[in-house]
Amino acid sequence: MSISTQRCGDCGRPMDGPPSDLAGGAWDVVICAPCARRRLLADGGAALNLNDQPHEDLFDLGEIQIRPGAVHILSQAGDHYWQYLARHSRGDSGEFAYRDDNHEPRAAFLAGQGNIISQYRTTLGDRIWIMTTPGKMTSVMAPGEY
Repeated sequence: MSISTQRCGDCGRPMDGPPSDLAGGAWDVVICAPCARRRLLADGGAALNLNDQPHEDLFDLGEIQIRPGAVHILSQAGDHYWQYLARHSRGDSGEFAYRDDNHEPRAAFLAGQGNIISQYRTTLGDRIWIMTTPGKMTSVMAPGEY
């Protein structure tokens, strides 16, 4: 895998790493993690790190990012993100089907490859998605924010 030096489209800092497979077309501008986090917070989202993982979790959630659409959907329903994070971390993917017959998270994810995603309905019936990238972060989002 080749390593390239790109520059953040917001701050101009160099970003070393593999070339982005999103580059080109609408994805021409790539931004660094600190700029992406700043944008999330400026748009009304939230970012947090948990002191404790949910009870009986199967994987580390990493940093939790709650995107603005999810903040809105959850607040409208009067629901708290924690109940959905706890289910997600225990391997309960809600309305998404499991990928194997043993109802376990995918082996590839647990080996650090790929993402695991869950879908839940709030008490008002709106959908929220939770997606965990192994070893990095978990995003709570409205489906249109993916």
